[in-house]
Amino acid sequence: MSKVPTVLLIGTADTKSAELLFMRECIEAGGGRVAVMDVGVLDGAPFVPEITNAEVAAAAGRSVAEVAASGDENSAMTLMARGAARLAARWHAEGRIDGLLALGDRHYARFCGFGHALDHALVAAGAQSLFPMIEVDNGDTAALARWRRQLVALHGADAVPAEVLADEPLEPAFESWTLSARRLLNPGSLGAPLYEIELAAPPDAAAAWRPGALAELQPRLAADTVAALLRATPWTADAPVVFQGRHCTLAEALARSAVPAPQALVQGLDAQALADALVPLATRRYSIASLPSEGHVRLLVRQARHEKGLGIASGWLTAHAPLMAQVPLRLLANPGFAPVGDDRPCIFVGNGSGYAGLRGHLRERIERGHRRNWLVFGERQLARDAFFMDELRHWQAAGQVERVDLAFSRDHAPRIYVQDRLREHAGDLRRWVGEGAAIFVCGSLHGMAAGVDEALEATLGRATLDDLIAEGRYRRDVY
Repeated sequence: MSKVPTVLLIGTADTKSAELLFMRECIEAGGGRVAVMDVGVLDGAPFVPEITNAEVAAAAGRSVAEVAASGDENSAMTLMARGAARLAARWHAEGRIDGLLALGDRHYARFCGFGHALDHALVAAGAQSLFPMIEVDNGDTAALARWRRQLVALHGADAVPAEVLADEPLEPAFESWTLSARRLLNPGSLGAPLYEIELAAPPDAAAAWRPGALAELQPRLAADTVAALLRATPWTADAPVVFQGRHCTLAEALARSAVPAPQALVQGLDAQALADALVPLATRRYSIASLPSEGHVRLLVRQARHEKGLGIASGWLTAHAPLMAQVPLRLLANPGFAPVGDDRPCIFVGNGSGYAGLRGHLRERIERGHRRNWLVFGERQLARDAFFMDELRHWQAAGQVERVDLAFSRDHAPRIYVQDRLREHAGDLRRWVGEGAAIFVCGSLHGMAAGVDEALEATLGRATLDDLIAEGRYRRDVY
């Protein structure tokens, strides 16, 4: 029997008890379990939550009374978010929760601050986000639809009652984008090959996205892999089947599926039996490195290699798919890594293919005339991996990027990484943050992101770092 998922439901029980109880009933009606965390500071909860506000305040090193007396509502919420993030990370580490739902209010200056703080804490604790955070303002039906459709995509239609989905708007469909260009960026690198991939939108598509957005695509198996699978079956490539509710050929169904077990290729009376046994390939998400004004979606794809060959998605994009191939793709907002809405200073930290998520932000800020930009970026070798230098030098010469600190790890002994650069310039980092800077981090979770988190905590202090998270001034897209 599969494990029943537990959702951590967070809200202020003193003002949102009805909403919390209603959401608990909805989740439980859908077959899930709920643990309620009370983060209110005005009055006691009218029901018994699994995590009390006293426990949340204690995790932040305060009492509820001290939090309530700390200043305005946003200051109190920042303190409670700090405690809530620590408890959520602990519960995740103990295997007690599988997801979270935070109830907030657009009237607060830090809308969804709890959700962002908790998302950050869970990722730092090793949790993997199954889809980008979805912000829901005042029962926004489109946002709720996206959330429920994601549950269906992950767990099947049974994850959400049919009556809930009946009249709900559908998620944007995948569209056929064209693989228009592919370029190796780091020939001779000590690391895995890194490719720039350009995808052109369908002629009639109204493609629009913001910096930080993601491209979700449906990969395909390599043509020679599909041919080898077909040779192991008694059927031809053009055998008609129905796969995922659509009529197609057996070859097309195999290309869109995980490699089946050898026995599945010969069992059954017809090609349809094989198609019914196939498991669709999981979608892949990549940070978008370009803006709509550039006329295409640009991705930076690191070619992964395993014992059996290239990774499915990276191998398809960087090697197997021919130019002008059609790539099923859709654009996803990524609120947790969205741009700030003003001209405050911004610090961008990343490594490797994480440049994609940072470049879009830098491009938009440059177009808006916002020049207080500081890039801290790492790669292996200046001679082989500086694919970004020409563009960066141009931005610097034009005064559009105020500061750049690079770390080419293999060019130094001992090796130098971006977190070391942050420690070297701790005074400047504190000054920028004091001037209201937001920090964006994009790249590898293990190693870089964890090291950056440690460097920021050592430089700024845990309390300040927690405040930045709650205020939406510390945003990460790590993987």
